Amino acid sequence: MSDLNLERNRFSKLEKTILKFSLFSLSDQLKACKDMLENEAQVNVAVIGKFKSGKSSLINSIIGKDILPVGVLPVTGVITSLSWGEKEEAEIVFLDGSRKSVKSEEIALYISEEKNPENRFGVALVEVKLPTLSRLKGLRLVDTPGIDSVFEHNSSAFFRWFPNAAVAILAVSSDSPLSTSDAELAVRTMIYSPKMFVALTKSDRLSKEELEKMLVFIKNKISERLGREIPVLPFSTAKEFADMREKFLKDLLEPLSESSAQFRIEILRHKLNSVSKQCLDYLIASAIAARKAGADREKLEKLIASYEESFKDIERYFKLIFRDISDKNREKILQSILSYSSEIEKKLAEAVKSALSNRHNLFEMVSIYEKTIERELYNMLISVFQEKKSFAEELLSLSAASFPERANNFLARLSQEAEKILGTPIPVIKIEPYMSEVIEPNIKISQSFDSHLELLWFIIPAGILKKPLISHFMGKIPFEVEKNLTRLAMAISKQVSDSMEMVMQNSLKQIRRDMEVLRKTLSSSPNDISQIETFINEIKFS
Repeated sequence: MSDLNLERNRFSKLEKTILKFSLFSLSDQLKACKDMLENEAQVNVAVIGKFKSGKSSLINSIIGKDILPVGVLPVTGVITSLSWGEKEEAEIVFLDGSRKSVKSEEIALYISEEKNPENRFGVALVEVKLPTLSRLKGLRLVDTPGIDSVFEHNSSAFFRWFPNAAVAILAVSSDSPLSTSDAELAVRTMIYSPKMFVALTKSDRLSKEELEKMLVFIKNKISERLGREIPVLPFSTAKEFADMREKFLKDLLEPLSESSAQFRIEILRHKLNSVSKQCLDYLIASAIAARKAGADREKLEKLIASYEESFKDIERYFKLIFRDISDKNREKILQSILSYSSEIEKKLAEAVKSALSNRHNLFEMVSIYEKTIERELYNMLISVFQEKKSFAEELLSLSAASFPERANNFLARLSQEAEKILGTPIPVIKIEPYMSEVIEPNIKISQSFDSHLELLWFIIPAGILKKPLISHFMGKIPFEVEKNLTRLAMAISKQVSDSMEMVMQNSLKQIRRDMEVLRKTLSSSPNDISQIETFINEIKFS
């Protein structure tokens, strides 16, 4: 039997086991294995890392064309794959399964947060074929959304796709080398990817001596964290560093391309080994639980019976936390936004005085005042939002991340309680934070005058009431500013609150799923032992 057929056989047995024992916490990992078996053409080389770590620039440099958007705005939560093709073409795959062919220069319309906020177009994946990738046939470069930015807004798409990674290139910027989250991401990557490399991006910003020290530092830190050595290569998109890019291609990517067929089997084996180990841990725990009798059986039954109440407790706890944090965030955002009041009032007053400096009848003055307020205040509110966007997203990141963290601690505690009775560990699949970005709200400036008397003002000469009217306008500005800044703050607060609630509900959903897996694992009876052992032996010796 060929190596690939052996792995197909292993997959079938694992799939059968997971379905039989309802081990649905392993479903995502198993699906990644299935995708590899069904799509044998290419190896996924995922470029991963934090927001602004230089991932997209690295890929653009490798493909020799600026296709992926780069800059201060992040891309939306859309995975973009790039591979060799005889002719250049791009295809948008939508969440409903439909597809649309576009020009490669148009893909920014679908993956840029600026053009496609919150992925409103419903894009699932962007696939690009390029003749310039002829040196990397057999590989698929995958640009993943940045994680651990000030808002971690694209974690959802990233972590859902993560099990599909075959090779991982961890992009670490020389501006902020190897943060705690980089190291944590490297650890999680090893579950799915047998090969990982670190690319030190923006290496041109370091002197030769600084670069050597930085490479050694990162290599030592990563090796210490993973317990094995990981290659660390410098990378720069600067024109004068073409030799560095060529070395990156020759030493890292081309060897993978040349042996992609065999390497695919190694990757598949690695992923199946990971699923097998976790599957065996569940089955062994289930077999031990089936043999428990007397006091231990009573403890297990009591533990299982407590799960429903435990879930209700953490659900109530989460909702209390959500309300408390939402209220505090709303107040923080409001105070932060209102801090611009004096500055905006001053600028608006100057703009209104300038606009009304020429003679007008009162109707024109009212109209010009309203248009000036609407135009200038709108622009100022946009500016305030852009300045405070990262503040709001940082609040979201800190607030929302507490739910998966507490959920993971809760599940770990349940697993530990079961382990005390069984004497064997039970896997706990980590829950990741899934968040959306805070986007620019729909800002509308309300009209300053609502009275029907406006209809008569066109007949009143400006000279009679001009000064009192201008004074009246000046007096209304603080109210207009406070009203519209408050509306902006409330719109931002709602986005933060809605996204945080989504993370909370997702965490509760996964707690419920994993508790059900745990309940079924611990509920096995002596009658199940023979069947469980049959499945254990099938997995062990497949």
